[in-house]
Amino acid sequence: MMTTGALLTPDYPSYGTFGDGGSTIKLPDKYQLDTLEVYNQGSEGSCVSCAATEMMYLHDLQRGVNPSHDFPYLFHLRRDKTVNGMNPAEAFDLLKGNGRIKAYARMRSASALRQSIITHGAAMAVFKVGNEGLRFWEGDANLGYHAVALTGWTPDGLTIKNSWGLGWGNSGFSLLPWTEFGRILELWTILS
Repeated sequence: MMTTGALLTPDYPSYGTFGDGGSTIKLPDKYQLDTLEVYNQGSEGSCVSCAATEMMYLHDLQRGVNPSHDFPYLFHLRRDKTVNGMNPAEAFDLLKGNGRIKAYARMRSASALRQSIITHGAAMAVFKVGNEGLRFWEGDANLGYHAVALTGWTPDGLTIKNSWGLGWGNSGFSLLPWTEFGRILELWTILS
């Protein structure tokens, strides 16, 4: 069985939103970020940490900082070590507390997501896992929640970078069709 590990974030009003006022950037039909290696979280519920590491990559490059590729870092700092996972806001709060980021926000639309990928790098999405296949977000089962990095798009959908190793999908990547965008439960970006 694939390990999940994302916990849903309580919906507090203090979480800002990004980009819901309409795009100010002309969005191309397709776009793809350069990415780090594909991680394999193994039996640890570190999917949030893996996705956050991908998000930090471009953020660090833009600040002139040598990017850290240590994805277990955040997972091992989580507050409740009795739970094999963490929610995205906890990961971002840890990064903020360590001075690695200043601000983060939720997103609610595909337009905001695409604008964010262009301006801020990879985003994080959380899904309910319904099966262990390529389209893990489908199915009636509830196998937990899983976070992935979103690293680009095509006319057909969003590029997913998973943390289940190179043997999953297309060497660790998959495509979420635009018609399935509503399956995303949480969508996050690092602002600064």
